[in-house]
Formats: sequence, C-alpha cells, structure tokens
Amino acid sequence: MNRLEHLLCVVAEEASEIIKEAQKCQRFGIHNHFEGRRNGDYLLTEIVQLLASLDMVLDEAGFSIDEDFDFEGVALEKVEKVEKFMHLAETIWGTVEPGSSRYWKNTDQVDRKS
Repeated sequence: MNRLEHLLCVVAEEASEIIKEAQKCQRFGIHNHFEGRRNGDYLLTEIVQLLASLDMVLDEAGFSIDEDFDFEGVALEKVEKVEKFMHLAETIWGTVEPGSSRYWKNTDQVDRKS
C-alpha cells in the first residue's frame, strides 16, 4: 500500500466516524453531554479530522481546489438537492417534521434564512 492508498483508508475511516457520531447525536441529542462534552462536539471533531484527512489526500494526489473548480456551485447544488428531498419527505411522505424544509416550492429555490 502506498501513501495515497493509506490516506484514502484514513478518509474512509473518518467518514465512518462521522456516521457514528451523527447517529449518536440523533439518538441522544446534539446538545446533550457525554463524558463532559456535548455530543455535537464529538461530531465536530470527526468532521474536522475528515477535512484534515481530505486535505492530505488532495495534497498527495496533486489536486487543489482553485479558481477553476466551482466549489460554491457544487456546494449550492448539494444544499438545494438536500432541501428538495427534505421538502418531499415533509410534504409527500410525512417522514420529516413539518416546517423542517427551507425549500421554496414555487421557485425551486432554497431559503437561506438560518
């Protein structure tokens, strides 16, 4: 295994840690405490560790997020997609609490109030 392959394993491991901590926040509450820290702090720690690992992968692979990469466009597209499906889950399937979605049904825009 070379350095890049090892770093990719680290990224996968950190991503799985985020899954674990997100599920704990869902089950026990994001603001509740465990062993002196909020559950959300454990989640945030794992997110930062994933970002650090991703930075190492990008560096090792010779990639960079520069002016040629539409970072904001990709991020906005993801936010809109999540909000759209949350709106569907709220209004059609009834699996999300009413009022959770920030999706504007008539304009296909996301409400940026937060």
